[in-house]
Amino acid sequence: MTTIRYFTRRVLPIALIVLVLGLFGFNLISTWLDGSRQAYSIDQIDYLVQIQEDGSAKVRETRTFNFKSGAFTFAWFDLAAEAEDIVVLENQRPYTRLDSFSQSDRPEGHYAAVRQDGGWRVEWYYRTNSPEERNFQIEYTVPDAAIAYDDCVVYFQKYLSESNTTKLGLVTATIHLPQGADAGNTLIWGHGAGHGTIYFSESDPNLVELSIKKPPVNQYVEARFLMPRDSLSDPAMVVDRSVYDEVLAEETAAAEAAQRELLYTRIFSVAAVVAMLGLLVWTIWMRRRYSSVFTRFEAREKPIYYREIPSPVPPLIASKLFNFYGQSPKSSELISTTILDLIYRGVIQVVPQAGQRDNEVWLQLAPSSDGNYDVLGVERPVLDFLFSDIAQGQPAISMSQLKKYTKKQRNRLSIESMINRFEAEEQRLWSAYGYEEKTKNQVPGKVFIPRIIGIVAAGAGFFLMSGGWGAAAGAAGVFLLIGGVINFVVNLILCHKRKMLSQKGEDQLALWQALARFFEEFSTFDEKELPEIGFWGKLLVYAGALGLADKVMKQLQMRYPELSDPNYLYYNYAYFYSMRQLGPDVGSGFSSLQKNIQSSMQSAQTVVARHQASQGGGGGFSSGGSSGGGGAGGSSGGGAG
Repeated sequence: MTTIRYFTRRVLPIALIVLVLGLFGFNLISTWLDGSRQAYSIDQIDYLVQIQEDGSAKVRETRTFNFKSGAFTFAWFDLAAEAEDIVVLENQRPYTRLDSFSQSDRPEGHYAAVRQDGGWRVEWYYRTNSPEERNFQIEYTVPDAAIAYDDCVVYFQKYLSESNTTKLGLVTATIHLPQGADAGNTLIWGHGAGHGTIYFSESDPNLVELSIKKPPVNQYVEARFLMPRDSLSDPAMVVDRSVYDEVLAEETAAAEAAQRELLYTRIFSVAAVVAMLGLLVWTIWMRRRYSSVFTRFEAREKPIYYREIPSPVPPLIASKLFNFYGQSPKSSELISTTILDLIYRGVIQVVPQAGQRDNEVWLQLAPSSDGNYDVLGVERPVLDFLFSDIAQGQPAISMSQLKKYTKKQRNRLSIESMINRFEAEEQRLWSAYGYEEKTKNQVPGKVFIPRIIGIVAAGAGFFLMSGGWGAAAGAAGVFLLIGGVINFVVNLILCHKRKMLSQKGEDQLALWQALARFFEEFSTFDEKELPEIGFWGKLLVYAGALGLADKVMKQLQMRYPELSDPNYLYYNYAYFYSMRQLGPDVGSGFSSLQKNIQSSMQSAQTVVARHQASQGGGGGFSSGGSSGGGGAGGSSGGGAG
């Protein structure tokens, strides 16, 4: 049915989009209004490290929490098992240590550090109301972060461990070297995913500064230094082995590998971008190459105004043609237009009924000697519905009967049968006129090749991003995924099959549009340029089909004062006289009749649509280098609650 096609192709997609946007907006607003909802971020972690003379490292982490909404009472993070002397502070004020966690009480100003899962779990308790920024410090010692060998001292410490699952803003580390090490005799390297920096401070040669923005989750951040053998005065761990050349070779190889990966990343990324741009250019070229497939015919004549019926087509065909590139008229509208045309042609008569209440409108079939009527196939279902299904043997039906009948669900079968028959005949009639193009707008299959490649590229990009193939493949995957989706959408928009009219249809549409302009502006014309009043009865039916009946009636009554004279109408224009009987004037009578019929047909279509919607099935538900990561220590991003 046309109703179902219109609903599934037009209404349903728009409704789904509105629903998704509505739910998203509701969730956004409710989240904003819900002050109890917890939202926070860890904007920065700063590690301040002092390498001691015995090779241990004293660490102070400063964690910057941005509490955005909700109330918070505790925070936590995981720490490597070798850490010692753990202390939590805030604004230089130490918290009191507990022997175990206290999740039930969460006493403000206290903390606990408990061994758990092969490491430390640290929790501290406080009170805060959002929005607020708080800085917490955690101090601890990592033994043997620097080890003395025969030919050097190797400092190797992990700051952020691979167990981190928290999104972080910025991670920095400031490392104070022991007295015997400085920028002149120490080599430094940083390890970790992402693009970080490590360098000696310009103001202090004994100070190393490391930073990395937004480190990926489950990725470590660490540093490795080669310092002079005598830089530690009292090393706790001494190994009788020379490792300087070995470490230097490892880090050199890792640096070269990083440079290669960066180069590959750039090459693959550029290649992916070029490929996606080429695909986009291909789509645009295809669109231009086959532009005729997507371009409407030009009407051979485009008059500004047209003062007569362009062609003797049924009003429902005129309505479909006039609205072809806009919103297609509903079946209820086309049926209403058909009934009004049958009334104008005299097949259906508007008659008074003796003994009936005032202002009631009655419809009856015009008398026929043989019981046959000169009607189209599309009009037969409407007549059967009115004068068989509703009339039930009575000679006429009232508007009240029509309204009541079309609103009742128990009459659904006869209503649905009428609409189905009408739509089938209407489609056959529309096709017979040859107004819709069926050949020119057939899109060649090769036009869809870029769209298919776009889908494949997007899938390959997702695979490269999630497959753990390395940074180069991941970067290329990002561009392939984004580019593939863009190409798919652009091809879908530019190269989809267009609904269009044939040359005949475009020629006729231009004339009907010119007639519509005449309907809207004919009151400005000279009287000699206007049709004779009797011809307006037919024009009025087509004005209704084009959705302009009310405008036409208002102008008609201004330009033709004789329409207000019932005697004149009775003896000269029976159609207008019948409209005059339905209201205080011709315009009101016609408008009232049109609205009553349209309202009844809309009710009929609603009855059918409601039943079809109830038949739908339900859904379901269902529940750095080879040495990288080897540094001592390490903490996770943690969280708050």
